[in-house]
Amino acid sequence: MSGESELSLKITNFIYPKGAAHAKELEDKSRKKVDAIVSLEDYIEHGTFGPEVAQKREDDLMELSRELHDFMRDHAKLAESEKPLLVSGTLIALRNKVCKKF
Repeated sequence: MSGESELSLKITNFIYPKGAAHAKELEDKSRKKVDAIVSLEDYIEHGTFGPEVAQKREDDLMELSRELHDFMRDHAKLAESEKPLLVSGTLIALRNKVCKKF
């Protein structure tokens, strides 16, 4: 925020995406710069849309899946047929309220 009066007030919002070299101005879904103070929910919404965010999520998911595959192969010594069962069982357990506590 800058300015000495309400008429000269200027608000600029920035986002610093994970892994980025620099910050960029926060934009809404219509690519208009967010130039006001908005609610936390709106900041989250504006900061979590867009093709760059979707690509980063996909890249992170692919990296995690490779790490899990390597772990299940190298450390757990699971056969290929056992890996889907472990992943499925884990996902089912995470939906269970009792298991979430652990």
